[in-house]
Amino acid sequence: MSRIVFDEWDDEDWALRAGRWFAAVKSALLGLPGQTALKQLEEVLLTLPSKRLIKGTLWWNGETCALGALALYKGIPEDELHGDDICASNAGSIADWASKRLGISYTLAWVLQEINDEESPTATPERRYQVVLKWVQDFLQNPDKAYFDYKRGRLP
Repeated sequence: MSRIVFDEWDDEDWALRAGRWFAAVKSALLGLPGQTALKQLEEVLLTLPSKRLIKGTLWWNGETCALGALALYKGIPEDELHGDDICASNAGSIADWASKRLGISYTLAWVLQEINDEESPTATPERRYQVVLKWVQDFLQNPDKAYFDYKRGRLP
C-alpha cells in the first residue's frame, strides 16, 4: 500500500530514511495540527452530498478527492483545483500544493493523497469514500492503533 518500496533502496542508509519518514508520518498524523485537519476532513466527508471520492486529481466535474473536499471546505474555489493548473503553478505535486494552500504539513497531505489514491487501482469512487472515511475515523478514535496499522500497510 505504501509508496515507499524498501527493496529499491540499495544503499546502507535505507533503514534510516525509512525511519525518518515514518517518524514524520507519526508526527503529522498524531500531532495537534494533524488531528485538527483529520477532524475537519471527517466533517467534510460526512457532509458530502455524493459519497464518492475520485483519484488522481483534486476536482473533476463536481467530484473531489479527499484533499479536494478539504480545499473546498477551506474556501478554495473549484477553478483552483485542476491538476494542470497546479502543475503550471510550480507547486510540484498535489501534496506540495495542498501543504501550501491548506495549511497542513506536506507529510499529512502526502499520506491523505496516498490513502485516497492507492487503496486499490480498481476501487470504485464509493469504495474509496468508505475507505478514506473509515481510515480518518480510526485515526481520530484510536490514533496509536491506526498508526500501527498504517505503518504495516493495513487499511480498513
